[in-house]
Amino acid sequence: MEIIKKTNNLETVFENELVILNMDTGKYIQLNSSAKNIWNLLEKFKDVDKIKAELKDMFLVTDEELEHDMDNFISSAKEAELIEVSY
Repeated sequence: MEIIKKTNNLETVFENELVILNMDTGKYIQLNSSAKNIWNLLEKFKDVDKIKAELKDMFLVTDEELEHDMDNFISSAKEAELIEVSY
């Protein structure tokens, strides 16, 4: 699976969380620190498995926790129309 950021997003930091707004739809999400790391890794990687491997190197996290965080991020970002996902 690959994730691609849409180009019409505006990012800003608000109260130590990253807020991302889709400028076309007005939909937005507020990312906690783990989701912010995923978002930032999308600059370097598009492949979900590569992002997971990078996160495992960065943090002490179980596979279940990582899978949960990735699923939540993908679901929220898709709902806000901030990313495109291809399988």
